[in-house]
Amino acid sequence: MEAAFHQSQTLDKQALQALGRRNNRAGLLRFAVHYGLFLATAFWLVWSDGQPTWHAMLALLTFSATLPSLFAMLHESAHNTAFASRALNRIVATIAAYSFFYIPTGFREFHFQHHRHTHDPHLDPEISVSGKPATSLTESPLLYLFYLSGLPIFLAKIGMILTPACGVFPIFYHYAPSSKRPRMVLEAWVFLILHAGIVFVCCTALPGLWRIYLGYLLGTTLLSTYLPAEHTGLPHDGKILERTRHIVTSRIVRFFMWNMPYHAEHHAYPGIPFHQLPALSAQLGAEVKEADKNIPRFQAWMFRRFFRRG
Repeated sequence: MEAAFHQSQTLDKQALQALGRRNNRAGLLRFAVHYGLFLATAFWLVWSDGQPTWHAMLALLTFSATLPSLFAMLHESAHNTAFASRALNRIVATIAAYSFFYIPTGFREFHFQHHRHTHDPHLDPEISVSGKPATSLTESPLLYLFYLSGLPIFLAKIGMILTPACGVFPIFYHYAPSSKRPRMVLEAWVFLILHAGIVFVCCTALPGLWRIYLGYLLGTTLLSTYLPAEHTGLPHDGKILERTRHIVTSRIVRFFMWNMPYHAEHHAYPGIPFHQLPALSAQLGAEVKEADKNIPRFQAWMFRRFFRRG
């Protein structure tokens, strides 16, 4: 997605062109580190079967902690900004999607719809289902705790694979153009065949392999504590920098999340590659309206809102 959703008062066309330059080196380095960690910790998790409980739990937690990086990897490569090469972007997006329980085209259509209609409860698929608002999950403490468990996102991801496999699009992909739907059906069946093979191996040769599914559930729980901070509690209309939050995080979190915490900046200019987002943020300065919360502060703020309503 190349469209700009914000007209900066400080950035001119030449500055944006400079920020928009992509290169393969930054993306390949980060891909090698993050996907290597994912594979290494997956191997460790499978090998921990039969080991002492503390060993197995440590392997599970370590593997789960690598999974949000897969989401960030998919996010950047789906935008075709992680690499200068379009082919590399497509290859990495496909690898990351299948590795993190998505189908590549389905995620791309879902995410671009989110950019086109950010935080609109009827049109943004992150907070709606079949065009109907699903914002209730963040409007009561019990439902919000259920959301933080990771189960709603995990179940939605399963639905986003099973429905196109059955040729059903109105529930999760009603906005997907008809030209993309045959490819989504094919990708869904590739995913199902891949996991049928994994289950077969679990049952016949490598029983420890089933642990990766528990790891995926826990990894989704970790991601669920992060994602609400991007938009929750902000207006459903108005300028894009009023509807999107910059998340305050440490350098190591920004590294493993491919600079996704610069989320307001990314929504303003989604064509800027991840490695240029810190520079973009510095140049936008005070134009970024929501930039005062890290994840713990955001979660504390959410629960204070619930109690104040009560």
